[in-house]
Amino acid sequence: MGIWSKACLLGAIGAMLSPLPVYGRVKVIALFGNHMVLQRNAADPVWGTAAPGEVVRVSIAGEHVRTVADAKGKWMVKLAPMKATARPLTLRIKGAGHTITITDVLVGEVWLSSGQSNMSYPLGGNRPQVKVTPDPELRLFHVPFVSARYPKHNIDTGWKSFPRKYWPVPQPLFNKHSVNSQWQLCTVKSAEPFSAVAYFFARALQEKLHVPVGIINNSVSGSVAQAWTSLQTLKSIPRLRPLYDQYQNQLHWYPIQLKEYQQALARWRATGKARGVKKPQPFYYGYTPFYWEDPAHLLNGMLIPLIPYRIRGVIWYQGEFNAGYAWQYRKLLPAMIADWRKLWGQGNFPFYIVQLPGVGTQAAEPQDKTWKEDRWSELREAQAHAARIVPNSGLVVTIDTVPAKKAPLHPARKRPVGERLALLSLAKVYHQKVAYSGPMFVKMKIQGHKARLYFRHVDGKLTSHGKPIVGFAIAGKDHRFYWAHAVISGPTVIVSSTRVAQPMAVRYGWGQNPQHSLFNKAGLPMAPFRTDRWTEYSKPVIKKRH
Repeated sequence: MGIWSKACLLGAIGAMLSPLPVYGRVKVIALFGNHMVLQRNAADPVWGTAAPGEVVRVSIAGEHVRTVADAKGKWMVKLAPMKATARPLTLRIKGAGHTITITDVLVGEVWLSSGQSNMSYPLGGNRPQVKVTPDPELRLFHVPFVSARYPKHNIDTGWKSFPRKYWPVPQPLFNKHSVNSQWQLCTVKSAEPFSAVAYFFARALQEKLHVPVGIINNSVSGSVAQAWTSLQTLKSIPRLRPLYDQYQNQLHWYPIQLKEYQQALARWRATGKARGVKKPQPFYYGYTPFYWEDPAHLLNGMLIPLIPYRIRGVIWYQGEFNAGYAWQYRKLLPAMIADWRKLWGQGNFPFYIVQLPGVGTQAAEPQDKTWKEDRWSELREAQAHAARIVPNSGLVVTIDTVPAKKAPLHPARKRPVGERLALLSLAKVYHQKVAYSGPMFVKMKIQGHKARLYFRHVDGKLTSHGKPIVGFAIAGKDHRFYWAHAVISGPTVIVSSTRVAQPMAVRYGWGQNPQHSLFNKAGLPMAPFRTDRWTEYSKPVIKKRH
């Protein structure tokens, strides 16, 4: 037998005896790793890839589950529901000739935090007021930033995945630490770059529930809600259709303009630079095939890879970059929530919304243009609207968490935001008897030259903590608002002004950085509201042709 024949024979025998090729080895997505937390009392899915037809065995805490990878190499099992435990478990995934061993697995409560920069804002930014206590039962996972035109099925490594030429603007401010993410025990080192809101929320839950808590953060600073919403949804809803159409238009023009820019740059380098010609400036589109504001791009790159990892619910802090489009956001946010729930296939899981705080300076008078035409107030109103109409949702008010005179875009006081989200969850999800909402407007009754306002969630008492009651404005039929004199009367507030003889409308907490003063007995702030619908500055004006 020749040398070549012997080599072929030995190769054939080796192929029969050896395990599956390396590319077919069983794998799980990056979310499954040491120190992970599984959701208690739920059928937790475990999934990944293997060679087509490969048998995969999964075991944990005495349970053994078997499945077979399908024709595309995908597999999934669901574990039997487990009770919460802080006793470290070992999860093993065994394929043909390869075993994945995941250690220090706990079972407890798993939540997802998402949104934009105020959710991304790191705990290290709260350094003067935060003392992090290491807690092995609190686990943190930060999803790295990925903007993707098509759905991804595993967690990527972030910015390094994209050519730099496709980024005409700086990286998101608070996502520079988002590469090579993995489950981490809560320590000073791991908590400081993590979302402050998510940390305070998870810490409060862990302290009250006395079970392990895992928090997965996939927020992106500067992101818009349409980036977290599917193209199918944007296309199907008339009010959202312009977002879809604009994106399709940019998909067409982006490569054309990119080529034109590159050609102009080449000409400048060849002859223009020597002749003193000004260098061509990189063009900028609000929508490009690689930008984090693109419709569905963050949904594809950062949310879909997590699905269907079992979660209890979602906390959401976003809206700053949708301010100015509140009329559209009234449809967009509920549609996005419905999208997530449909994709997850987990029913109407809790979805809790953080209402935007104040920003900028307070208006001196109600007729100030920044007060009358304020887009942030309308966005807050849209957020409150979503919390009312979306099943199993809720709202956290934050107008009292910023300085009165000059509020920054990224307020440092994140602790009350996270803890109020925890109160909402403790009451709604875990059925604890705690006050979870500040006073919410219910109705108005006109009584002569005064208006009486009724509220729910008064929690036994309205209070201004001994300070003057401010933040109310009142108007008559001329639609001109004046600051109102307000008096607490049991669970109601009576407002009036000597300049308004016949009241028709009242607003409270209205404005970019609104005045506010009222709380309930639990110390939770009254939510901004208006009784009128006289203005809607974010609604587009459609001119009719004659």
